Amino acid sequence: MKILIATMPFAGHFNPLTGVAARLLDRGHEVAWYTAPSFVHKVERLGVPALPYRRAIEVTDENIGELYPERARLRGPERLAFDFDKVFAAPVRDHFLDLQEIREEYPFELLVCDSAFFASALVARALDVPVYAINPGPSVHPEGDVPPPFFGLRPARGPIGRVRDRIVWRLVLGSLKRGLTSFNEAFAVAGLPAVERRDVFLIVEQTARRVFQSGIPETDFPRPEAPPNTVYVGALLPQKTDAAAPLDPRIAAWNGKVVVVSQGTVDNRDPSKLIAPTIEALAGGDTLVVAVTAGSGTAELRRRYPLPSVIIEDFIDFHQLFQHADVFVCNGGHGSVMLALQYRVPLLLAGTREGKNDINARLAYNGVAVDLRTERPSPRRIAAGVARVLADRGLQERARETGAILDGYDSLGLIEAALAEDFPRVPGQHKEST
Repeated sequence: MKILIATMPFAGHFNPLTGVAARLLDRGHEVAWYTAPSFVHKVERLGVPALPYRRAIEVTDENIGELYPERARLRGPERLAFDFDKVFAAPVRDHFLDLQEIREEYPFELLVCDSAFFASALVARALDVPVYAINPGPSVHPEGDVPPPFFGLRPARGPIGRVRDRIVWRLVLGSLKRGLTSFNEAFAVAGLPAVERRDVFLIVEQTARRVFQSGIPETDFPRPEAPPNTVYVGALLPQKTDAAAPLDPRIAAWNGKVVVVSQGTVDNRDPSKLIAPTIEALAGGDTLVVAVTAGSGTAELRRRYPLPSVIIEDFIDFHQLFQHADVFVCNGGHGSVMLALQYRVPLLLAGTREGKNDINARLAYNGVAVDLRTERPSPRRIAAGVARVLADRGLQERARETGAILDGYDSLGLIEAALAEDFPRVPGQHKEST
């Protein structure tokens, strides 16, 4: 089967699909990947042909200020509206036209994409291609008592909370006005009727055959009204492409607590947000701080903190590292927190951007994390937060229970089984039983 993968230009949207691509290749499918130019080398390292954006402009958190200098003046709902339009809605038309053209050259029979790749709705409806979406973070599908997205809210308690949710929903839907115009211009190009504002949050579930939700119900808010095509698949982790370097021997030999801190692979250019204050909060005692910078500012941090109780590296294999960790301090990247929980590591969270506040709210609600609800915690707050995590036996037990539940999910196997069920004559591990 000819399969096309398509992703938005964000590491958190791209990485979870790398393992899926590798599994599909291994099962004999023909796979190509429609991706932003900056991700082409990562696709090719997987042995997958890369099809870079043609008309579509790559808009990321790194270049959006350069492309749209006026964004710097915007705050709150105005920035939310601007980002939705420029990052997610405006590219839909060009993504669709690119894929329509690509299909003439590579007649893909199936589209696998991240759930923010909204052009998938046009592919499903206008090109009649089956779509399978992978949601790398919390769902934005409106349902029941699940609070509105983007504000890090927890489920409402009582009438006042429900009024809060109605007000915030109006604010969120109001922020879609500009983006909806871009959306419907794309739908018109595809010969499709316009969509209503609220449809934006429904369209992925309405057009995809299945939505594979990264994570598990135990790390989400209760969703009794979740769409029937939603399938939780556990910790959908990136494909490992390089052999892991051995850990610093101090990590395994350390007699005290080991605290890992990372700002992820995107929001890592300013270590004063989380890495530096964590080192300042904990270094010099019996706690070993292992800071992972993703290659940003490592040398300068080493010069500032030349301490035996501090290890600072560009990259460390988290699979190895989390076997020795007692707490993971991070801003809430979904992939890294799922991996930490899989190794039973409780969390201290400090992040409010790129949807991380919604991720962190869910983890704190389920009792596996302490959420500081800020982008820039002070060393004092981090020290108190780490102490709280280490002292809370209930939180540690819930992290262990959550890890055991995650162990029961074969993420790639679940996706493969769904494809085998929907397309019983394609290659796959379940072919012999069909």
